[in-house]
Amino acid sequence: MEHLLIFATINLVASILSGASGGGASLVGVPLMILLGLPPATAIATSKFSGLGLATGSSARFYREKLTNRQTVIVFALLGAVGGAVGSTFLVRVGVKHQDVLQHITGCAILVVGIPMLYIRNIGIEQKKRSTPVHALGYVLVFLLVALQAALSSGMGSLQSIVMMACFGMTALTASATRRAMQLIVAVTSLTILLFAGIPSWQFGLVALPTAILGSFIGAHIAVKKGNKFVINIFAITSFILALQLLWR
Repeated sequence: MEHLLIFATINLVASILSGASGGGASLVGVPLMILLGLPPATAIATSKFSGLGLATGSSARFYREKLTNRQTVIVFALLGAVGGAVGSTFLVRVGVKHQDVLQHITGCAILVVGIPMLYIRNIGIEQKKRSTPVHALGYVLVFLLVALQAALSSGMGSLQSIVMMACFGMTALTASATRRAMQLIVAVTSLTILLFAGIPSWQFGLVALPTAILGSFIGAHIAVKKGNKFVINIFAITSFILALQLLWR
């Protein structure tokens, strides 16, 4: 019970931060569950409860602001469903082998490409048009990142947001809203597969879900009130810390 209370408190705070920045909850959730005694594969699988909660809470707040385009969300949801199924199946069959290598690559990508792009290219502040080939590249990258997120759960959400801003010209708030709507499908797909495999911890999962819903709703509300520039800055900070954690884990 003491472990669950610690996890509930920290997961709530992490979810508020994630709801405000558009990502970064895995920065805390998965390592914390491992620290509290869960095996790595179980912790990653259990984090899908948080993913579902984050998507539900944030989407509920963003929906009120009409920040998502229905047609765009449908396309990303289909990509998310397939990518989530592929990544979750990989986790069930392979476990967490080669996770360190992939996380180091992710950390480097965030530091070397992702964060500089936010400021050098000034993406995420205003809606911008992108060419069809760039959109096509964006869809491929989103699919791959969703599959990796379902399998590894660390850092991929941040890269997804960067791809949506860079390849689809979305603002920071629109990218966050679109990714959260997509994550609803990803989380449901992944969690269904993992639950049938018996990997997640129900105790931690049933604590993660409501705290993530509440925290992400509060965080999304803060993001909407503060605007795109605020989201970009806090997103860059959380992504930088996440990248360092991935590189030196």
